[in-house]
Amino acid sequence: MIPAEEAAGESAMMGRQDRDQRQLFYEFCLDEMIPRDHLLRRINVFATAV
Repeated sequence: MIPAEEAAGESAMMGRQDRDQRQLFYEFCLDEMIPRDHLLRRINVFATAV
């Protein structure tokens, strides 16, 4: 097994980030992105059934 410090190298996720990370996150509505006649809408009926 490789130690986490060695596997992560310089990109270890510890400490504060110097760069602005707001650009990594954005918001959108998936419902608006999928066309009304798309296959995913028909599958969703079965996936969300209780």
